[in-house]
Amino acid sequence: MNKNIFLLWQGQLVSQLGSQAFSITMMFWLMETTGSSALMSIILTLTILPSIVIGPNAGVVADNYSRKKLIIITDVIRGISVLFLALLMLGEYENQSVLFIIFALVAFINGLCRAFFHPAIDALIPDLVSDKHLPKALAFFNSSTQITAIIGQALAGVLYKILSAPWLLLIDALSYLFS
Repeated sequence: MNKNIFLLWQGQLVSQLGSQAFSITMMFWLMETTGSSALMSIILTLTILPSIVIGPNAGVVADNYSRKKLIIITDVIRGISVLFLALLMLGEYENQSVLFIIFALVAFINGLCRAFFHPAIDALIPDLVSDKHLPKALAFFNSSTQITAIIGQALAGVLYKILSAPWLLLIDALSYLFS
């Protein structure tokens, strides 16, 4: 594995762990705070909606702009938005309804960034490996994504109980900024 593909894989791995941590934290916190599965469903929809609406065009953007910059920009935006949410929660922000709205906004921003992040990763892989090694690299990245989903969700569930939502979101924000 060459250096560039390893760095891309490492960044994608850390970012995926962050995505899983955010999703689990969001679901657990919403159920714990509100007990409303309807509210949780609305916010989950806000996370997925950008991929459905702009997903097809996000691939075109990844093909026409710097993939590396797109990956970095989307992770920085996710990191800053989740950091803002974590700091609000750590400050024990009193107005819960405003906190829900900010959580929904961060979920939407996260989904929007993810809609551009994944096509940029997928489009960058062929630039970093030879045609001969491309099927193996794609399989490696896809299996890493699946493994990260399993590990990330399990780890996030445990860490949620140990650390609480604000601290897990803070770690999540740092993971985006690190990746």
